[in-house]
Amino acid sequence: MSGKIQKLFEEQDVNISQMSRKTGIPYGTLYDIAIGKTSFDKIKIGALSKIAHEFGMTVDELIGDVELDPDRYELCQIYDALGPTGRVALIACARGLSDTFAGEIEDVLNQSRYEDELNG
Repeated sequence: MSGKIQKLFEEQDVNISQMSRKTGIPYGTLYDIAIGKTSFDKIKIGALSKIAHEFGMTVDELIGDVELDPDRYELCQIYDALGPTGRVALIACARGLSDTFAGEIEDVLNQSRYEDELNG
């Protein structure tokens, strides 16, 4: 996938420093993405969206046929479709839910880890 990112930089005559300034994503983060050190499944949704939009495409177009966790993929699509104002609202809602249901979320995570250990 890094080859696709490198090709986009070349085609659009943009370098990593320029992309970093335009998106606010640290140079080192973009560099690691461009050389393939950081895989798409490890990139924050917001960063994926910023990179895609700077290249004039959607997150779907940027990641192409890269396999992402289905939940992460769905979140990327939703995040991409919301636009800047909607993203702020989504993040605020997520933080509120996280704060409100912290105990329940921790219980689910612990149960999932336990099941992974049993099946692993």
